[in-house]
Amino acid sequence: MDSNFKIVNVNEDINIALHVPTMNVTIIKNNFTDLNSIEEKLKNEPDVEKVLLESRKSNPNRLSGLILNTTETCNLACDYCMVSKGTYKNENSKKHMALEDYVKTFNFMFEHFKEGTTFVCFFGGEPLLRLDTIMEAVDILNSMFEERNFTPPRYSIISNGVLINDRLINFLNEKNIYLSISIDGIEELHDSARVFPNGKGSFSTIKRNLLYLKEKGRNFPLIAEATIHKKHLDLLKGNEVEGGYNFVKNLYNLGFDTVYVFPVDSKDKDISIDSYEYYERLRLFFKGVYDYYMELFLSEKMKQLPPGHFVGVFGNIFMKRANRFCKAGLGTLFVNPEGELYPCHLLYNTRYMRLGSLDEGFEDSEEVVNFRKYINNRYDIKKCRNCKNRNLCFLWCAGSSVLSNGKILSTVNSRCMVVDITVNYVLKEIAELLINKDKSRLFMNNLKKAAQEYKSVS
Repeated sequence: MDSNFKIVNVNEDINIALHVPTMNVTIIKNNFTDLNSIEEKLKNEPDVEKVLLESRKSNPNRLSGLILNTTETCNLACDYCMVSKGTYKNENSKKHMALEDYVKTFNFMFEHFKEGTTFVCFFGGEPLLRLDTIMEAVDILNSMFEERNFTPPRYSIISNGVLINDRLINFLNEKNIYLSISIDGIEELHDSARVFPNGKGSFSTIKRNLLYLKEKGRNFPLIAEATIHKKHLDLLKGNEVEGGYNFVKNLYNLGFDTVYVFPVDSKDKDISIDSYEYYERLRLFFKGVYDYYMELFLSEKMKQLPPGHFVGVFGNIFMKRANRFCKAGLGTLFVNPEGELYPCHLLYNTRYMRLGSLDEGFEDSEEVVNFRKYINNRYDIKKCRNCKNRNLCFLWCAGSSVLSNGKILSTVNSRCMVVDITVNYVLKEIAELLINKDKSRLFMNNLKKAAQEYKSVS
């Protein structure tokens, strides 16, 4: 059946066909029409969607992620900040987590999840405004894990990169803490929105800090989290491919280990890429981005990595498996300075699905109890059920859906477009790899290297 296949043109002679239920790929001539014969050969192959649904249980004794909202203040005033310029529209009296709040959170975690958590993220606002308490909190939590003979979690800090100094660098090196910096790859694009409260762009400050970090040396992972939105595309009009390529190249050259680029989530029509009229320009931008990622994949000594989602689309096709679901609320827990519990930062910003508090515990309402048992499932959305990218989707997000549409079971056009663009690009590259064996050997070696690196931190 045609509906079970995603067909991507490779060149004037061939297409590549992805059988969506089983994730098998086949090279076919452009005039080939007998897809039923291919499907017949695959009838005994496992359905990857069913396999994923059967394996979607979470460990009830261990969180996959604890997100600590260190502070609800920020030293920047980015126009399109998804959490209201770091304030989360906060009407609470408490803006920061004190050390006793961290300790209270950790005790609560071990009370409800006896094995603790695999991952801890210090979030904000700008968490580095509260570096002192973060440093103390890490030592305390590591001690609590060691007392219980559990492996301590991995840590990350999500920052805007303005406050990098020797003290921070030494701390991150000592504890091997991931530092993720929000930065858009070209100064003109970055400074169009990521500004100080006085309106001055922040790119030059962050770049200076990154160059100092490069000079100083580090042994902790450094990740760039970049965005693309409508104003960016307008600034790059007519130059999207080169713009996308230079966007990520600039960031890798500043010393990042890997660079993620995702569309902005916003209700602001001047920013959000919510119309399919932008599809082609978005495709051209990401062609530039992905061409650079492929250069990394095809380098003899790959030192910097393409991002996990790009690696994952290749890996999921080669391994014949579906991508995981959003774990907000089941595998993750977000705690704000007041001690309120939410599934994630985006659902907190919209005040959707409060799970309880450190003082009161988890709420026992039917709605909350069911939410905490349930993995948010994109397959429950009609549009997703009929989408040929459904098993490879890496951008459907419960929090983003609520932020954009007011409900979980919905989709965000910009995210759907980027997933489609990515899957099409990857399928075309796979076709070329199947044809060019020398290129394929180098690529597969680096794909395994990247997959192993991401597996070691998952």
